[in-house]
Amino acid sequence: MREGVLGERSLVHAGAGVGCHLPKTRLSKTWFSMTWISKTRFPKTRFPKTRFPKTVLGFCILVLVALLAQGAPDAFAQGDAILASSDRVRVTVFSHPDLSGEFEVDAAGFISMPLIGKVAAANGGAERLEAAIEEKLLDGYLKNPRISVEVLSLRAIYVLGEVGVPGSYPYTVGLTALKAVALAGGFSYRAKKNGMRVTRASEPEKGEQRIAGSAVISPGDIVVVPERFF
Repeated sequence: MREGVLGERSLVHAGAGVGCHLPKTRLSKTWFSMTWISKTRFPKTRFPKTRFPKTVLGFCILVLVALLAQGAPDAFAQGDAILASSDRVRVTVFSHPDLSGEFEVDAAGFISMPLIGKVAAANGGAERLEAAIEEKLLDGYLKNPRISVEVLSLRAIYVLGEVGVPGSYPYTVGLTALKAVALAGGFSYRAKKNGMRVTRASEPEKGEQRIAGSAVISPGDIVVVPERFF
C-alpha cells in the first residue's frame, strides 16, 4: 500500500522537472511509456496521389452510351406491325366470350368474326382493327363494347440463295438479316456475305435493295444471299 502511494507522489513530482527519482512501479512504467509515445515524432506516410486517366474515363463513357443505345431496339413490336394476309390475331370482347377468339387474316385482308361478319384488318395495326370492330358492334349489337386485339403471329419471312436451307421461316421481333441467315442454316461456302439483298413486303415496287447484316427484317420480307464468283 505504501509503495503505491509513493508511486503516485513520484509521478506528480516527475512532471515538474527532470532527474527526479521514480520507484519502479507498474504505474511509473506506464507513465514513461505514454510520455515516450507522445514526444516521439513518427515519420508521416505519404501515399501517392492517383489520378484516374482521362482516356480510361472517356472509354467508359463511350461504352455506357453504346449499351444505352442497344437497349432501345429499332425493330418494332408485334403490336405495332401492319397486318396482312396470313397474320393471326386474338380478339377479346370483354364480357362476351362468344364474340372473342383467334382469327387469321385472309387473302383479301379481312377477319371473319361471329355476329358481325367480315372486318377489314389488312394495311393497319392492332389499334385500327380494334376501332373497326368497335364500330361494327356499336351498329345495333352492343352499347358500350370494350375490345382488345393482340397480334399472335406475323407472316413468314423468306431466305433464299446461298444459305444452308433456303425457305420460309417464322418472323420474330428484332429479326435482322444475319439472324435470318442463321435461321436458314448460315452462309454456304459460295455466299457473298457482304452482298445481301432484300425485297420489302411493304415496298415491293422498289425491288431488291442491298442491305447490311444488321438491317432489320420485317414480316413478309425476302432476303437473298447472292453467290460470289471468285
